[in-house]
Amino acid sequence: MEVVCVSTSDSRSYYSVMTRLRNTNLKFVSVTPGEAASKQCNLVITTNAELSLFKGRAIAIEELDDDALIMEGQILARMPEQRNRTILVGIDPGSRIGMAVYYGDHRLAGLTFNTIDNLRRFIEKLIKAVPNSGVVIKIGDGSPKLCKLLADTIAASVSLVRIEIVDEKGTSLGSSGSGGLMRDQNAAARIALRKGVVYTTR
Repeated sequence: MEVVCVSTSDSRSYYSVMTRLRNTNLKFVSVTPGEAASKQCNLVITTNAELSLFKGRAIAIEELDDDALIMEGQILARMPEQRNRTILVGIDPGSRIGMAVYYGDHRLAGLTFNTIDNLRRFIEKLIKAVPNSGVVIKIGDGSPKLCKLLADTIAASVSLVRIEIVDEKGTSLGSSGSGGLMRDQNAAARIALRKGVVYTTR
């Protein structure tokens, strides 16, 4: 697994980025500037003012998004093994809209939205903030009208995105799913990993 090292003498910046890192799936350690090389860090997170202290791969805390999920994608995009991978989004339509987000084969998180507009805004922000080689959004067909509304809304607001409609039979579990995901989030994860039919607007 890639190792992220946090190295800064700025206590406020350190606390800010560590708080977000704890809400990601990344392995991370705190190091001094002198330890960064010996720890074999895949990426060093520091401040803009301290970037010159590190040779090789480093990113400034100021470049990272406040949202831990998006920040995780931004960090992975700097890793040699993950760079410019496809963003894959699974969506489970319903009264609560479940979402699962992947960057390449790395699952970033599961989310739940109460409105289509909030979901749309998040997708727009995600795609803009995280470097990628393409975006695939898969939507479950369990609620045909809502499925179509979601597909049309996303297609109208985000360009160069591949939208697929997925047969979601069997994607739902009990009250909670696997990997710490809630039921609707887990269904979205299963939808994301199924082959779908490409959606075209009319």
